[in-house]
Amino acid sequence: MSIPTSTNQLVESLEQYEDVVSWINDTLTPRDGDDDDSSPLPLTDLAELDHQITQLLTSLDIASEDASAQIERLIDDVSRGIPRLAYDLHFMKDGASTLQNALVGVLQRSRDAIPKETSAALDNLHQLDTVKGRMEAAREVLREAESWSTLEHEVTSLIAEKSYAKAAERLSEANKSMVVFQNTPEYDPRRNLMVNLQNQLEAALSTALISAINAQDSDACKEYFSIFSIIQRESEFRNYYYASRRSTIVSLWQNTPLVDCDPTSKAPNEGATQGFADFLPKFYTNFTYLLNTERTSICAIFPDPSFTLSHA
Repeated sequence: MSIPTSTNQLVESLEQYEDVVSWINDTLTPRDGDDDDSSPLPLTDLAELDHQITQLLTSLDIASEDASAQIERLIDDVSRGIPRLAYDLHFMKDGASTLQNALVGVLQRSRDAIPKETSAALDNLHQLDTVKGRMEAAREVLREAESWSTLEHEVTSLIAEKSYAKAAERLSEANKSMVVFQNTPEYDPRRNLMVNLQNQLEAALSTALISAINAQDSDACKEYFSIFSIIQRESEFRNYYYASRRSTIVSLWQNTPLVDCDPTSKAPNEGATQGFADFLPKFYTNFTYLLNTERTSICAIFPDPSFTLSHA
């Protein structure tokens, strides 16, 4: 390997080695020809080796001086740039302050340009707008409160007509206005009325819901779930659904007579035709079939199928 003559070549050759000793040995080892991949020749001339070391030291000194000069130039550039940056920041701050003062002056002049009569009229308009907004809000509250007088009749009529979705919407609207009566003597009677009407709606829906669950009518079940959600009774819907869907498999487990599983009697069960070992695979088959069916049904009915299936 020939001794690098320029600083860049020296730095590049150093970067190729992790060990400085290896780099020095390779640099000072003579090669057969100019090719770096040539085989090394034995060192026999100490004078030549000393000359190469001197040349290498000279190259290192030059590279060190070049690096020092570049570092000094960088330091000088940074030193000159920092005061300039501080000046620029100070100039920007002064400009922002000047702009702020100018805007304040423009705002003040615009206010002074408005006649006092106009300013008073604008203040009156603002006050009237505030009063109007508050009166409209009060009107809405009073309208919601007034609707309670007809709530029971409307909901019972809708239930009788089997318009369950409309009845649920009406109860939901009334429930939103409960806050109007909070901390008043009217709150508890209206709360009791709300619960009573929700119970009536749930009772009216329960028979149709169970029929839809047993018939595996996913569309009807989804509609009923929406109604139960509107009246904040999702948990009751889930209880209906779980109880109805698990009843068959629970009945199979509890009521199937087995010849070897009656701890209260020494005689074989009447009507028992199979033992537990024969019954268990059949039970697992029915249970697996139910799970596979519910994987499809629950996804079509509930918005959170993973949670519903895990809590079934």
